[in-house]
Amino acid sequence: MKTLIYFIMKNKLIKITIIIFFILILIKKDIMYITIYKTTLLWFKNIVPNLLPMFIITSFIVNSNLIINICNIFGKLFNKLFNTSIYGFFVYSLSLFTGCPSNAKYIKDLLDNNLISSLESDKLLLFTTNYNPLLILSLLSFFNKFISIKILITIIISNIIVGLIYRNRKNILIKSVYNNKNINIPNIIKNTIDTLIMILGTLIFFNIIVNLLPIKNKLIKNILNGFLEITTALNNLKYLNINLYLKEILSVIYLSFGGLSIHMQIKSILPNMNYKSYLKSRILAIAISIIIFLILTW
Repeated sequence: MKTLIYFIMKNKLIKITIIIFFILILIKKDIMYITIYKTTLLWFKNIVPNLLPMFIITSFIVNSNLIINICNIFGKLFNKLFNTSIYGFFVYSLSLFTGCPSNAKYIKDLLDNNLISSLESDKLLLFTTNYNPLLILSLLSFFNKFISIKILITIIISNIIVGLIYRNRKNILIKSVYNNKNINIPNIIKNTIDTLIMILGTLIFFNIIVNLLPIKNKLIKNILNGFLEITTALNNLKYLNINLYLKEILSVIYLSFGGLSIHMQIKSILPNMNYKSYLKSRILAIAISIIIFLILTW
């Protein structure tokens, strides 16, 4: 009975929320248009140039036997450290250059080619939430380069520690036999564009939510934005009239968590992912990142 009441109340809350936002959109159309324009511009200038070529190149690698050669050379050490297949190296190394949700795209490519199991895909997600260095350094350009690089290194180290913590997590390493496929260029391009459009859609969705909320305090609004969509939150940190060190800590927290926008993007690419475990890993990453950053700053 309690479960039924909870379900009914939850449904009503969702419907009321939708109605409220629909009304806000009608009342504040100008805000919505500006948000869509600015978000699309940010996506086009920063995200597309960084992700489009990498998505296409990695699709070629996965669909050719080149991935076997790369992982056979470099994947064995990764296998010993994190107790994953050699293909885990492919996902992790590329995540250091292209970030997330690219890591989910690479994992999906491996799943589609039967190179990893669904359990291993969940495990890899836990510690491959890295970021494109050029994009992050650009967003953090209001800091000096030393601070920006320190924040980036903090995120990388915290993810490595998360990976080691989850090293003995239940996993199935499948004995995959790679079947060389004909490379379908139009299909690769279509999948890449679909993924980029999905990223744009989620960015717009979360930015509209933040900008429609009647929050006047800029710091509170930025913190909310940081847990929803980090690109805009990091970009807007420079306008906050707060202590520089607090800006650094907030940057570390936002990047460690990833933002619900990125979570949704990953979920869209990998609909069968274990989101509960992923969310726990991001909360753990926040705690680890703060400790590491404090040590590096000491």
